[in-house]
Amino acid sequence: MYSTHTITKAFVMDGALSPCDQEQRGDLSSPECLYVRDGYLYCGYLRVVDIKKGVESRFEQSGVSGSATPFYLYNQARIEYNLDSYTSALDKLAIPYILGYAAKANHNLEILSVLRKHSQAVSLTLVSGNELLLALKAGFEPRNLVLNGNGKKRWELKLGVEKGCLINVDSEFGLYHTVKVCNDLGKSARVLLRINPDIDPDVHPYISTGLGETKFGVELDGLEPLLEKIRDEPLIQLVGLHSHLGSTIDNTRVFRESVEKMLELTNKVKQMGFKDIKYIDIGGGLGINYAKYANRTLSNQHHAITWDADKPREILQLVSEKLKAYPETREILRTLIGGLEDKTLSLPQFVDKVDSLLADHPAVLRAVNHLLPDDHQLQISVPTPEDLISSIQNLLQDADLTLILEPGRSIVGDCGCLVTEVIGCKKNGKKNFIVVDGAMTEVIRPSLYGAYHHVELAEPTSDPEFRVFDVVGPVCESGDFLAKDRLLAKPHEGCTLVVFDAGAYCSSMGSNYNMRARPAEVMVDGNTWRIIREPETFDDLAKHSGQGCLDAPKQPVSPQSRPI
Repeated sequence: MYSTHTITKAFVMDGALSPCDQEQRGDLSSPECLYVRDGYLYCGYLRVVDIKKGVESRFEQSGVSGSATPFYLYNQARIEYNLDSYTSALDKLAIPYILGYAAKANHNLEILSVLRKHSQAVSLTLVSGNELLLALKAGFEPRNLVLNGNGKKRWELKLGVEKGCLINVDSEFGLYHTVKVCNDLGKSARVLLRINPDIDPDVHPYISTGLGETKFGVELDGLEPLLEKIRDEPLIQLVGLHSHLGSTIDNTRVFRESVEKMLELTNKVKQMGFKDIKYIDIGGGLGINYAKYANRTLSNQHHAITWDADKPREILQLVSEKLKAYPETREILRTLIGGLEDKTLSLPQFVDKVDSLLADHPAVLRAVNHLLPDDHQLQISVPTPEDLISSIQNLLQDADLTLILEPGRSIVGDCGCLVTEVIGCKKNGKKNFIVVDGAMTEVIRPSLYGAYHHVELAEPTSDPEFRVFDVVGPVCESGDFLAKDRLLAKPHEGCTLVVFDAGAYCSSMGSNYNMRARPAEVMVDGNTWRIIREPETFDDLAKHSGQGCLDAPKQPVSPQSRPI
């Protein structure tokens, strides 16, 4: 379907790896999406700037107007490595499992095909009828697909039931709608009942889905009445329970809490006579380390902390507010602060002990870091898939169930980046700006969530002086920024700048705001690259802009339907 391009010149330029050197690389067992060599960023064995030139040439030959950038760039080896990390961990479980990749993270058809071809264990978790159609097009087995969603339309339910998917029931009205579709089709449906476990994953409120006040799932008090309604429906086969806590989760404690609660509820449901229960779906949400390379561009002004006698008490107050449910942790911290104040503990010793004390609370660690000087920062790590599975393995040891896990970000998040081109640099007041051709329309997370994405120049620049810049796009919004307060060399116009970790919730959350065309998507596989999504053109945008409506005969408006 896609033509593959090999760049051979890069192998003999600027210290790039030759094919015979590839076997000597020590990090092939854990391939990074991007790495630096001799001042250039590489993806696979190719310089990003050479891929950019190749894409530009390809577009010129195809008659595509405009520049190649921005475009999304993915590393296939990293996708496969992340997938293997999950399957190798899940294989250690004593029970069967379904690895249901969350297609909403990135639904590029080629990425779905890479996942399906690389592992037979992979299925998909879906949140719309169009995602279900795409899953079928990609060749996934319908019976292992999970159709989630808190507001499924009738056609979506009809398609899911017809294809035999697992249907997630999120509410009482969701049950009624599913029953109606089943009755109309004369066909039964296998359903999972989504529970709202009221567990705080300690993430941004927009992506926290397991708290009692979110829109998702059935509250625990309403579970039994809904189960009685399910019991009365002969075409509804309850086969499992489901929960999903949120996204960017960076500790395993909440997954363990969720599994404990889900197992308790599963046993309760079985005791009520529902004998077909065979699935426990704990959702997904494992985060990635977006700040992995942050120290490369960390501005001194970003963490210019003056340590004084009041700081320990500020830390205690912060921790007390964030960990109200953990009084013993606060008391241990109070003792440590006492040791710091009476000088029986040095600051480095204090930091080490706080690091251990708060290891299960990464969000609190990050907040505490803002009160610590640069040379005494707490170490924050994001759990791996193996860490997640290890944390719940003993709980599932004797469960007569099949585990469904729904990772998305942790499979594709760090496998992709956004390649942009510098339009120019400017200064307003005390702020320096790098203006690139990528924007919030391609990477919405910084603007929407205040999220961190690492940025770097992909090539050397002639100006050796480093300055603190905000990296912004051309969209007509002050909220259009990709990075703030980053220490970077001043780039020349046309320089390539890369936004890291854009594999998840970037392309899939992209938009045409300011009538910007959605960009191309490119996949690197070792020393080759291929375009896996063509860029939109003006004609693509114009054909959906209503011209057909303008050309259509005007319909009369009755007086009753006229707006007042």
